[in-house]
Amino acid sequence: MWVYPLPQGWVAYAGKTDTDNDLLSCSFARKTDYWFHAHAVPGSHVILRGPENCAPERAVLELAAAIAAWHSKARHGGSCKVDCTLAGNVSKPTGA
Repeated sequence: MWVYPLPQGWVAYAGKTDTDNDLLSCSFARKTDYWFHAHAVPGSHVILRGPENCAPERAVLELAAAIAAWHSKARHGGSCKVDCTLAGNVSKPTGA
């Protein structure tokens, strides 16, 4: 996995493989971490983790979203929508 230190003590973790993505989203992520993925295209799952009981500033969220877009098939397409939610809302579909 790739690790990106971000401002104010935040760190973004991006999966390199499908296995990394599963581990990040299903095992590594805490319920209070933020989860990012480029919308409707294959790409890395990105987990944003920061200081306990702190909410990230918009600039940090935008950096994490940019990392998710960069590590996706939409990398060269101009703009890219990125989905974001708390990691506690993410689960692997049955049979996937």
